Amino acid sequence: MACDHADAIAAIVSLAGAPPAAPAACRPSEPVAVLQVQGSADDQVRVAGGTVTGLAPGDDRLKPYPPLEASLAEWARVDGCAGKRTPSAATLDLDRTLAGANGPNETGVSANGGCRPGGGVELWMIQGGGHDPDFTDDLGARVVDFLLSHAKPR
Repeated sequence: MACDHADAIAAIVSLAGAPPAAPAACRPSEPVAVLQVQGSADDQVRVAGGTVTGLAPGDDRLKPYPPLEASLAEWARVDGCAGKRTPSAATLDLDRTLAGANGPNETGVSANGGCRPGGGVELWMIQGGGHDPDFTDDLGARVVDFLLSHAKPR
């Protein structure tokens, strides 16, 4: 949707989603803010890239996909982000069964700066999180807050 309908889509959230294998196939007409929520230990959609596992043989979703960093870098390019993605001091508690180094917050937050109006790239990396995290009850509200904070510039 973000690739083909950027005129109508202000922001997207991808939960452990594999990006298109061919980034050049995604040519949005304008910036789209992107939030990627990913588990660092996801063995189905791996941070290092690969093919989606757990699908039936012959399923076309088994095509190779790029590493997470390459996908985020491509969105940063599309969104005209001048700055590199930098970690925030803020952390989140997105998985009720995991804990971070200093308490319940196991999720690191990083974002690109200097993006064109309407653009932005953010990563919520769940340290130790797998493909199907045991999300906390406030994940939905956090996602909605992200989406609502990235309205189309007019």
